[in-house]
Amino acid sequence: MTGLPDEDGQPAMSLEPIYEPSASASDDMTDFNIYDGYSVDLPASWGEEIPEFRHFEGWVWFARTFDRAEFDEDDRTFLRFGAVNYKAEVWLNGEHLGDHEGGYTPFSFEITDELEDSENVIVVRMDNQRYEDGIPDEFTDWYNFGGINRSVDLVSVPESYLRNFKIETSIAGDDVDIRVDAWLDGPETGADSSVALPEFGVDEPLASDGDGRLSAEFTIDRDDVTLWSPEDPKLYDVEVTYGEDAVTDRVGLREIDVQGSDVLVNGEAVELRGIALHEEADGKGRALDD
Repeated sequence: MTGLPDEDGQPAMSLEPIYEPSASASDDMTDFNIYDGYSVDLPASWGEEIPEFRHFEGWVWFARTFDRAEFDEDDRTFLRFGAVNYKAEVWLNGEHLGDHEGGYTPFSFEITDELEDSENVIVVRMDNQRYEDGIPDEFTDWYNFGGINRSVDLVSVPESYLRNFKIETSIAGDDVDIRVDAWLDGPETGADSSVALPEFGVDEPLASDGDGRLSAEFTIDRDDVTLWSPEDPKLYDVEVTYGEDAVTDRVGLREIDVQGSDVLVNGEAVELRGIALHEEADGKGRALDD
């Protein structure tokens, strides 16, 4: 299978559509027949997909096989999980890749050296039990959907790639000052790097600190900017590049500050009303397709 660009412009291959879940009362199960279980499409909350698992909370084992993607042999490959509820331990071809805790955040492991040229086997041990010292704790007012609730992908990146970036905004009179910071993973190669906001015609070079951090500062006339606010949540396209790697996102330009007990957005106090939105759907639970 050949990787296709994902929404960030990085080559990616979906590891969907199936997994083989198998419930276990024990947390030390080390071997099982991955073909002797249920097959469901991912992403999936097991309580919605498998009636027998409707109220089950505990350890569930997931497994599937896949062939190596036809990525560039000089690239690095990562196994990325969009979300697993709640704890996850991951193995590839018998090698323990690592663990993750938290049911709503993505995580990834580099698997460049663990990939086999032919068949590869992924195994995930997942636990959705509630714990007294966990977040959330033992008592909640929502259904505890266990499962691989977001997509699982193979992502290919260059040897040195953009691991993350952030944008900070400050308002100074008639100016909107913007600072962009980006972080590399891998050795610096001296490749050209830049940040672009096409709607403003901005295309600024990023300066390196020599230790994997890139940055740029520039100013936009405030009259040209629609500042983000709850009433007008305007977003702008932004692209950060380093050599052949590029990361894109949509961001709001706004300044947040605190004065006493007030939270200020663009200099004006706002009332925080909280959130109560759960991404749940009948028949899918908390699983959400891209």
